[in-house]
Amino acid sequence: MNSLPTTHQLYLIRHGDVDLHPDICYGQLDCTIHGSFTKDISKLSHYIDKQILPSLSNFDTPLIISSPLIRCQQLAQGLQAHLKQQNQKVQLQAIEAFKEINFGQWEGLSWQEIGQDQIECWQEQVFDYVFPEGESAADFHQRVNTAWQQLLTTLNQHKKPQTIILVLHAGVIRSILTEFLHMPLQHSLSLKVDKMSVSHLAIVPSQLALSRCMSINLSI
Repeated sequence: MNSLPTTHQLYLIRHGDVDLHPDICYGQLDCTIHGSFTKDISKLSHYIDKQILPSLSNFDTPLIISSPLIRCQQLAQGLQAHLKQQNQKVQLQAIEAFKEINFGQWEGLSWQEIGQDQIECWQEQVFDYVFPEGESAADFHQRVNTAWQQLLTTLNQHKKPQTIILVLHAGVIRSILTEFLHMPLQHSLSLKVDKMSVSHLAIVPSQLALSRCMSINLSI
């Protein structure tokens, strides 16, 4: 009798507010989390305790995957410390390709400093525009999707269900959801991804058609 295919639970979590003025353009600019960090980690820990830990078996080792940028690393490390307090042997892995889009010369500038002419050039070709000394949205999506496919390949090698918490950026989460939902990249911006939200995917790597999107942009 054939066994059921292995299903892995992946939770995509966006970081919280950053310590920058709202008018500043930032992607790979390495900024810290705002003073709300303590509140953010408390909310996230409560969500994990109520929604994830009860479903783990005694043999499960949850994995936290994070962008290497500080605003994600801070949250991931805080969550790792919380899980260790709950006697969970949790690993933390940073994936370079899961950085936010690179705005190049625009990083750290206000939208006023960037200028209306440059912004209009970008808006005319949102997905193909290459930010000066940065990358285009299309190249960014390819970078993220390559890492995502590598993660799925790794999961396919696990015969026991895995629980993975990914602490990421809005653009990275949109890119992954776009690929998972088979959406054209041009529609990715229609996906709302709030700070401190979670999107839950049940992944069956051996038969992706059986995978399910359990929630998107759930507030925690």
